[in-house]
Amino acid sequence: RLMAYGSWQPFVEAEPVRLHMEALRAAGLGTPTIARLSGISRNSIMRILHGNCARGTPPPRHVRPETAVAILAVVCDVGTLPETAYVDGTGTRRRLQALVSLGWTQKRLAEHLTVDSTTVSALLGAERPVRCGTARAARRLYDELWDQAPPETNRHERHAANRARNTAASLGWAPPMAWDDDAIDDPRSSPKGLRRNEAAA
Repeated sequence: RLMAYGSWQPFVEAEPVRLHMEALRAAGLGTPTIARLSGISRNSIMRILHGNCARGTPPPRHVRPETAVAILAVVCDVGTLPETAYVDGTGTRRRLQALVSLGWTQKRLAEHLTVDSTTVSALLGAERPVRCGTARAARRLYDELWDQAPPETNRHERHAANRARNTAASLGWAPPMAWDDDAIDDPRSSPKGLRRNEAAA
């Protein structure tokens, strides 16, 4: 029926697919990972990239549409990159700043992340890429604590929490409720309820 209507597409251009895979690999996504995420066999991935070396054939000019769709759907993000790859640090910084605004101290955040307080301090203030493993850990911690206040069972804990909240307020760090899930990682977005020049970038 598709042939009769002139809309049958048994193959599509392979070059965009190849360029996409090369970009994924340059960003740190290995060929086995691309194969796993796309559901396309590793042999097929290698054949699209390099051709068939054993037979001396070049990379194909065309691939099946379903193959192209599956590979082009693979993206580089915190969920797919290896632990040691670097990603934009915006989301990590904003998540930790939001937790401080609730009263979570750098010391408590460091304990949860199993790092030292110096590392948390750097993550809170630096506008730089972070390792993917760090970004994942910060995301998990934020998902756990975004709606929870820290323990304030004694005078010391209350003082530490208040100091954290005051620090966040003085620096313009936005609380969790100011961030939509689809905006917190976007460097171009601003928290709700704050003017852009008050928001932590």
